[in-house]
Amino acid sequence: MVKINWGRIFLGGLLACVVINLIGMVLGALLLDGRELRDALTVARPLSQWPQRNLPLALGGSVIALLVDIIVTYLAGTLVVWWYAAIRPRFGPGPKTAALAGFAFWLSASPVQVYLGGYVLQWPVHLLVTVDSIHLIQSVTAAVVGAWPYHEGG
Repeated sequence: MVKINWGRIFLGGLLACVVINLIGMVLGALLLDGRELRDALTVARPLSQWPQRNLPLALGGSVIALLVDIIVTYLAGTLVVWWYAAIRPRFGPGPKTAALAGFAFWLSASPVQVYLGGYVLQWPVHLLVTVDSIHLIQSVTAAVVGAWPYHEGG
């Protein structure tokens, strides 16, 4: 049995994180109306009712949101590369296996997103479909790019 190369998984997770954020910025800017997205994200609680915290230094809410987003994206990227490493012995190395891992990752995360966006936040259907489509593209591309430096062994 071959050992998983954790260093390469973490490196691939970093690459995947960058890809996820780049694709999200580009496709989000091209496909989503900023006002509509802001309204969709604040439907559960209007922006004026969000808690204001007195944070040290210049750490405002947007900086904390950005840091949380980067951490969560890095964890997602690392997870998708780990999935690639886990299925690689069965399906073989390469971009096809990485794309399959990315699709499987999206398939497992999509129901949660659809539930949260559609039921909890009550997003309109076109917004839900657009965001879910962006996440599919992000997942597959991030898996392929993140799997690129991966190889087994020390």
